[in-house]
Amino acid sequence: FLLDKLTLIMLKKRGMGLGDVKLAAMLGAFFGLGGILLIMLVASIVGSLVGYLTILVMRKRGINPPPAPKDEISLAGHYLPFGPYLCLAGMIVMFLGQEIWDAYFALVDWTP
Repeated sequence: FLLDKLTLIMLKKRGMGLGDVKLAAMLGAFFGLGGILLIMLVASIVGSLVGYLTILVMRKRGINPPPAPKDEISLAGHYLPFGPYLCLAGMIVMFLGQEIWDAYFALVDWTP
């Protein structure tokens, strides 16, 4: 909810739908604060990579999407739902979450 409001203030557009907020709340209740932070990071990275690759493929094929409505976050009509990436990130964190945290702490040389 707070992330959506922050995006609305900064970009003057909605960043997440209420379905995404509810899904993030459910994941946060299941995984806790550390888990939801990791889920948001992983979902953002994976969603950004998929979105970037989608834009590249569409440009290469010469596909020009219609302009997006004013209330959607997009890059010239490239609307990308966030919910599937939240779900994928939840599964990644469920199976590899501790390994990701361990790799991060080893990278910054900090022991919890």
